[in-house]
Amino acid sequence: AILWRQVRAKRFDGYKFRRQQQLGQFIVYFVCSRARLVVELDGESHVGNEVADADRQRAIEGLGYRVLRFLNSDVYDDLDVVLESVWRACDAGASGQATGA
Repeated sequence: AILWRQVRAKRFDGYKFRRQQQLGQFIVYFVCSRARLVVELDGESHVGNEVADADRQRAIEGLGYRVLRFLNSDVYDDLDVVLESVWRACDAGASGQATGA
């Protein structure tokens, strides 16, 4: 909810994020189609599931999306750092789209 409040409704520098959207066979936490970016949040339930998470990430990347992963604690403790990382990825992704990269 903390991160969603920051990125929803084009509040995030005009980038539109959707929450819990299907990409391929997966439901992703947040996706920005314009920037071809998926943001995933990992909590304690992901401990021990690193192989499955890596497989999921490869599959999503295979659909042409960049995936950023953050721990829930990153959002709680370093929200500004998380938002800066997301913004940079959005900017890079949107720029790459515009230049055909």
